[in-house]
Amino acid sequence: MGAGRRGLAASARGQFWVGPDNGLFQWAWAGSPDLAIVSLTVAAYFRPQVAATFHGRDLFGAVAAHLSRGVDLSQFGPPLTDPLPLPFPAQVRDSQMIQGQIIYVDHFGNLVSNVSGSELRSWLQKRRLLVHIGSRAISGLSATYEDAAPGEFLALIGSHGYLEVACNQGHAARRLGLGLGAPLALLRS
Repeated sequence: MGAGRRGLAASARGQFWVGPDNGLFQWAWAGSPDLAIVSLTVAAYFRPQVAATFHGRDLFGAVAAHLSRGVDLSQFGPPLTDPLPLPFPAQVRDSQMIQGQIIYVDHFGNLVSNVSGSELRSWLQKRRLLVHIGSRAISGLSATYEDAAPGEFLALIGSHGYLEVACNQGHAARRLGLGLGAPLALLRS
């Protein structure tokens, strides 16, 4: 691999991933009890000539093609038990406040934070949530986007399992002028 990085192939929940071992896949397969990962070492499944700069075509694409034709994952190399983790921004928390940050902006403009829904619910202990982000304060934790009127901001646990700040029928990131790394403060009352 370029720069000494390993290649990997993985399967979980009936899906496959093929690519560099750089931590990006951990979000896709997080929490999957049936996760299997192998290190791509069996050159018989690569293109005959693997360029140092084009692994997407010569290695990853070739392995993906073999997987799509039914070759068993275990044929591509030994199990990989230590995939690289993606650095995850740390939260600062105490009994009354969690300070987090935005780690992802989806194509709808929802601002996804680094605060997991399960951690948040445990910390709240049935108290009310107040989210401060940018110039906004959002009161309460919504269950769905429709809990807010069109154009209004809300906080909810999104499909990834993390706290999101959204705008019902709007683009929260644009409206707030915020993106990756934006801080947020969560208070409970």
